Amino acid sequence: MASIASRLTEVEVPAGETLISNGDPGDGLFVVWTGRVRVHDGVRTLAEFGEREVVAALSAIAPEPREASVTAVEDSVLYRLDHVDFDDVLAADLDVSRGVIKALVRQLRQATAAATGNG
Repeated sequence: MASIASRLTEVEVPAGETLISNGDPGDGLFVVWTGRVRVHDGVRTLAEFGEREVVAALSAIAPEPREASVTAVEDSVLYRLDHVDFDDVLAADLDVSRGVIKALVRQLRQATAAATGNG
C-alpha cells in the first residue's frame, strides 16, 4: 500500500463543484476519502459514491474521454491515481488487481440493475 500512497494526489472538492466534466480526458481514477460525489449526465444521476469508493476506474484502465460528469454532493477529499501509475500498480500487485476487478464488477451490476429497474 505504501507504493500506492506515494503515487496519489490529494484533491479537495467543495460541495457543488464539478470534479470531472463529460468529455474530459479519461486519464485516471479517484478514491473518495471523505464526502460524497454524484456521477451524472446533465441532471440525471447515474450513481453516487462515498467514502473509500473508487470513481472513474474504467478511465484508468482504458483511457478515453469521460462519458459523465462527477460533482461533489458535499465537501469532499479524494485521492487521484493517474492511469500510468495505476498500470504499474496493477502489474506489480495481484491483490490490488483482484480488488479493482471486484469493484468494477460490483459497479457494473449496480448500473445494470438501475438501468433495467431491477435495483
